[in-house]
Amino acid sequence: MFEIVSEADFLYGGTADALFTCTFYCRTEDGTFPDDEWTDFAQTVLCWWGETILGITNAGEVTFKLLFEDGPYWITGKKQNDIVTLHFCTDKKSDRMIADTQLEFLELASAIEKAMRHLASNLYMSGNTIAAQQMQDEAVRIRRAILKR
Repeated sequence: MFEIVSEADFLYGGTADALFTCTFYCRTEDGTFPDDEWTDFAQTVLCWWGETILGITNAGEVTFKLLFEDGPYWITGKKQNDIVTLHFCTDKKSDRMIADTQLEFLELASAIEKAMRHLASNLYMSGNTIAAQQMQDEAVRIRRAILKR
């Protein structure tokens, strides 16, 4: 199981359509990463992750990184055909890391798309229709790439 969680606790740095942070983390059977109270620039991070997925969709064997905007956290992935292994990383020696997780590539791509759609819905409900539409458009790009595969 791999899930990307974002909450609707948006904190804007200025105008309502500007960059924002919210609670944003990953969940596996082993726990959460970075942790279940982590806040980050979810829209930016999901767009980066989407671009990464689009770039490796047709690769047989490749390594990749899913970066977080804030803090010393990232996920290193290794794709071998249709199987992906995710390794959760930090520069902080004192932090407990969750165990690696293995999943199908389509499950990872779908988790990113689902997180984009969820964030878009929360943004729309909060009145940020511009960011909501941008996130929805990114989710559509991911879905189309998955279907073309």
